[in-house]
Amino acid sequence: ADIAPQDFVQTHLADNGNQIVDPQLRGVSRATDNGLDPRPAVGSPANSGAIPTGDDFFSPVSYLGAFGSSNWLLGWTMLDEAGYVTPVSTGGGSDITITDASINAGETVTWTANNTYLLDGIVFVEDGAELYIEPGTVIKANDGQGNQASGLVIARGGKIFAEGTPTIPIIITSVFDDVADPSDLTFEDRGLWGGVVILGRATTNNPTEGGLKEIEGVNEIVGEGDVRATYGGDDDNDSSGIFRYVSIRHTGINVGDQAGNEIQGLTLGGVGAGTVIEYVESFASADDGFEWFGGTVTTKYLISAFNEDDSFDWDEGFRGKGQFWFAIQAGDVAG
Repeated sequence: ADIAPQDFVQTHLADNGNQIVDPQLRGVSRATDNGLDPRPAVGSPANSGAIPTGDDFFSPVSYLGAFGSSNWLLGWTMLDEAGYVTPVSTGGGSDITITDASINAGETVTWTANNTYLLDGIVFVEDGAELYIEPGTVIKANDGQGNQASGLVIARGGKIFAEGTPTIPIIITSVFDDVADPSDLTFEDRGLWGGVVILGRATTNNPTEGGLKEIEGVNEIVGEGDVRATYGGDDDNDSSGIFRYVSIRHTGINVGDQAGNEIQGLTLGGVGAGTVIEYVESFASADDGFEWFGGTVTTKYLISAFNEDDSFDWDEGFRGKGQFWFAIQAGDVAG
């Protein structure tokens, strides 16, 4: 009531399906003190609850209002240039170790740009969980292979909202990568960790019950009866979230019990058309840059650079669309 004190305003808002709650914005300042940050804070009710409109004009998001985890005022507005907007804070934070126990079903988790996140083993965003990653966040994966390999898997029903910007991307790389020194690792440093896997409920052409299948290698780590490596289904409009302006580096180590179980820089299993994937780089993978196993997701602005096997690979009835894909192969290996 303090936000909309007039009775007629409250009645109008309620009649049109609105909520009258504090959005808990991170900062509202009208001075040039870098205090303006209109993004919802962690725990804000505005971080979820968006209703699909069915209108292609509107970008699919999970949050309510103009801002989610990315502040699109940065880098081009007078508000930013004059010092109103809060800059992205990078560095100076903590190294936070993330394990399989860190993100559980139904939880909402936010990774912020002032910390570095260390993946220790395969980390799942489980069914019903949502992972938000701020622009400028650096995520590093520990070494280890086979059942000790590290990687990030968005399970069916989980969602990732990794929204970098052209000048402040999200970087997912190896623990050996000093991202402040672009020359410390080269494109020949492949296979230092697993990779990123997104799994959805869209259709495949697998001749199994429901068209379901498991991502190889990951299924051996979770074990029999654990469905977190499963992909496929009957919802071609399924959404696994938003994955934008993300650089994935030095992936493709062997995962699971069997030799040859590499996952790609970005592996997409049964990912639906409601998912947004654009401006993603796969750099120096020991396997493919990108691979689709069925699904219907549309992708734009993908870069596959210096990867050991295929730049782009798809099978199992993939029916999505792609535009603005770029591949450059290395001189030492090429699929």
